[in-house]
Amino acid sequence: MSQNIQLKTENDLKLFLHKNYMAQIQNFFGDQKRAMKFLSSVMSAVQKTPKLMECDATSLVNSFMTMAQLGLMPSDISGEAYVLPYNSGKTGMTAQFQLGYQGLITLFYRAGGQRIRAEIVRKHDVFSYENGVI
Repeated sequence: MSQNIQLKTENDLKLFLHKNYMAQIQNFFGDQKRAMKFLSSVMSAVQKTPKLMECDATSLVNSFMTMAQLGLMPSDISGEAYVLPYNSGKTGMTAQFQLGYQGLITLFYRAGGQRIRAEIVRKHDVFSYENGVI
């Protein structure tokens, strides 16, 4: 969509996504119930991070739509994916999609992965890793 998007409030964002992208969101999530849950999660994310409404509207919409394409929900709790505001200097605030580690794991299992092993490695820890060995 190459139009100039004007979003002043969270409700503007919700209405814009519903009016212009709801069919796509439903296709990404497979049903209306999950699509509505996604929109609710978007509203929650914007309410928790009010600076998102200061971001370029196109970057904000594109970031949430990237998340929807991957079938991930915005949530600080699940840690799957985030949309974060960044100050881009001259161009002002932009929103950027960030894939969380839980999102990587979700995508791994969706792609047919069977097992994953994750451990915390801290600075100065001594550890070894051998690819393919569990």
